[in-house]
Amino acid sequence: MNDAETVTPNSAIHGRRPGDYRELCALIRPGDSVMWGQSHAEPVTLMRALVAQREQLKRIRLFLGIGLADILSPEHADAFDFLAYCGTGTNRKLARAGVLDILPVHYSQLPELIRTGRLRIDVVMLQVSPPDERGRYSLGLAREYLVEAVRHARAIVAEVHPDVPWTYGGPYLQDSDIDLLVASEASFPDAQPAEVGPVEQTIGRHVASLVEDGATLQTGIGSIPDAVMAQLHDRRDLGVHTGSIETASWHCAKPVS
Repeated sequence: MNDAETVTPNSAIHGRRPGDYRELCALIRPGDSVMWGQSHAEPVTLMRALVAQREQLKRIRLFLGIGLADILSPEHADAFDFLAYCGTGTNRKLARAGVLDILPVHYSQLPELIRTGRLRIDVVMLQVSPPDERGRYSLGLAREYLVEAVRHARAIVAEVHPDVPWTYGGPYLQDSDIDLLVASEASFPDAQPAEVGPVEQTIGRHVASLVEDGATLQTGIGSIPDAVMAQLHDRRDLGVHTGSIETASWHCAKPVS
């Protein structure tokens, strides 16, 4: 892997013939812990391949971030143990079925847990950009704890997608870093609005009553934040300091004259 440098992305595969995703199960050993990108960085083609090949795998653990791709189901617990730091997105159905274990740590602690081996990651599955003219791949949309996982995993599997953006700051992957590289043009997973029911609306009204004009808000992901933000359309001069901007937050935004 290389650190940050200024590069020019190139759509070619740099002379390397993409592999076959059906080779995936050959890289995963019994008892392995597998991690992949979260949210829009989920490697959809590799995830589908893993599910399709699960009968060939001895029991493995999957560490999940925010799930948007509707690929994993509770029935897949016949081969997988599910572990996540959150029950967000498509993780909800795993949690409701009682097959998802939650790691009770702050999001910011994940890199340190991976670095020290307390959260063991054996195989990383990535969605990467096309390589630059020097054959280097960018991690694209996944620039968080996955960086540490890439540095410590035994095996790296990547799907190269023509629409994954090149993001600067490194680390970048070389061909020699990647044990299996497959091509993908699958659609990126999309975030669906959270379901806001009567309970969430009631909570939203109570919380919104505490928010005054000029308040600074930190919002999370899910139905409760959406319900709160939906009640704040008449507030003025609100500030937002947050790691994510959900659809409901945009309803509060007004152009500055």
